[in-house]
Amino acid sequence: MNPTLPRSLTLALLVVLAAATVRADDAAYAQILKERDSLLMQILAEQQDRRQSGQADDAAVQAAQLALDKFRRDTATTLPEKIRQQEDIVSVQEARLATVKSQFQIGTGTHIDVLQATDAVLHAKQVLEKLWAGADKH
Repeated sequence: MNPTLPRSLTLALLVVLAAATVRADDAAYAQILKERDSLLMQILAEQQDRRQSGQADDAAVQAAQLALDKFRRDTATTLPEKIRQQEDIVSVQEARLATVKSQFQIGTGTHIDVLQATDAVLHAKQVLEKLWAGADKH
């Protein structure tokens, strides 16, 4: 018997097992992503319903929307998808900044709230610019 045959068979078996594990891991990962996306959409819908009934404010809805948008950006498989999600994030952060500025003007918000919301807008725009720069390279 050829002495390299058992080693070759062992190697082939390991490759097949590794490939099967990767496929199982991919399926499990895809299921987690699907479940998490669904959960984040439920949270957003719940916060929107709560806002309609006066139990939540714009900040709660914006936080839920940001969580969903960031998740979708981070799990997007293409650069255009990532850019579209980041554009949504910029829009939500700009709306949040407008809300915080209004609260500050009427005395229910603080200057630090405005500064932090402004930082969040600038950070979102910074990430978007970086994504666009990556798109320009392709």
